[in-house]
Amino acid sequence: MTLTILSRYQSVVLMRLPISGYSCENYTKHTINFIDRGSDIVAESRKVLVAFDPEKPDKQSSDFLLPVPTESGGVVFLGSKSGKIASYGLVVMTGKSVNENDLFAKLVDTGQKVPSVDECLARLSGFIEQVKTVRIGNIVEIESVDGALKLNVVANTPSGFSKA
Repeated sequence: MTLTILSRYQSVVLMRLPISGYSCENYTKHTINFIDRGSDIVAESRKVLVAFDPEKPDKQSSDFLLPVPTESGGVVFLGSKSGKIASYGLVVMTGKSVNENDLFAKLVDTGQKVPSVDECLARLSGFIEQVKTVRIGNIVEIESVDGALKLNVVANTPSGFSKA
């Protein structure tokens, strides 16, 4: 397999096809798009968290949740549309990939003060990596363990939450 860089934002991978009976080399072309931030790799996922109300488990929400540090050193979920604190989040799939820059823009739109952009982007990147580890439909809560974010699965489904 060879890797040829076409531009700064796109690369092409040429792979040999396993076709028997042909003497010529057969290749297929796969285009891989990536985001260039210098030497950094941008975390992205199609999974996001939306607000979940245990009192109304069937209610659908479109309020994306963002991790926000508290004054006591903990972390809470903040609704990007409502600006309200949420205790639980529901993992859902979006139509497009979301990266830490998208979440940062939503965080700034809520009016939250960001003392350190680098720390905030690192926290959001860690948040995206944690969201990738849980399954769609899970109900999660957030905690901070030694400065790192951790998502704890409270229930596997919204209906399972009311039974727990």
